[in-house]
Amino acid sequence: MENKKNLFVINSPLQLLNSIEAIYKFELKNIIIVAIYNRSIKNIEQIEAQLGKINCDEIVRFNPLKEGKLKGYVKLIRYLKKYSYEYIFLGELEDFRFRAIVANLNKTNLFLVDEGSATVALYESTIKKDRINRFKFKSLKFIFNGLKINIKDNINFFTYYDFNPLKKGLVIKNNLEYLKKDFIKNELDYEDTLFFLGQPLHIFSDNKEFKNSLKRVIKKNKNKNIVSIPHREDKETIEIIKDIDNRINILELNQPIEKYFLQLGIYPKYLILYSSTALTTLKILFPNCLVEYLKNKKPNLELNDMKNLNFIYKYF
Repeated sequence: MENKKNLFVINSPLQLLNSIEAIYKFELKNIIIVAIYNRSIKNIEQIEAQLGKINCDEIVRFNPLKEGKLKGYVKLIRYLKKYSYEYIFLGELEDFRFRAIVANLNKTNLFLVDEGSATVALYESTIKKDRINRFKFKSLKFIFNGLKINIKDNINFFTYYDFNPLKKGLVIKNNLEYLKKDFIKNELDYEDTLFFLGQPLHIFSDNKEFKNSLKRVIKKNKNKNIVSIPHREDKETIEIIKDIDNRINILELNQPIEKYFLQLGIYPKYLILYSSTALTTLKILFPNCLVEYLKNKKPNLELNDMKNLNFIYKYF
């Protein structure tokens, strides 16, 4: 009998965190992880911090800027085609290059893991409406190299969200069981602490919206110690926060916020944030925590996620 592999294709720390949960939930072995480094240095650093802790057969690190935006993907696909797969998990299907990877591999099950609000937008505006194989002119390059570009598999979900199954697909709930299993609460009391989780400044149509919402948070919580945790891909908000109120503690992390709280035994009492995945994950991990979200009143509508805010708020 053929010994099939299980493949994870990720390009963010959150996707990797959810992949680890899938490995635990599905009790998987024979694992190959493809880490695609097409985002910021901070993003890569957080992925690398987790990769070394995973028991897998092989880790493939792929940087399209170094290996070629087209030739690199073609080479990667041809390398991965030497195996057959029982499961393929990935967090990105909007990108035609990721679709090409999936389309060309022999597999039994295809699962999408969460990439936060982007997954909600993808489910509602693309997969649900059967638009996943929308043609991109650039994808012709894969055809010229003898590769497929369209996904014909049922798309299953391993997710925090209450999605309805589509066609013959499955929805398996991700309750973050692996993350939770070793949590030991420390003896500190966080009753007077508010954790304020940031988002990149570019999700706002202008800086004033962020500044005004921050001022409202400060005014409403003037009796609390505010700890601001900026998004890993944003530095601009740090200076804005310092200018508005230098009493706010700024905590820059090199790992997902979920792992930070759990490793230090922190059970937060109060959290406030924008349309971030942490709205969902932290409520799963800390059900007695008061989690409040700030509505972005002036979103940057040039971003796909921001165009789908109504979908996103529905699931939060």
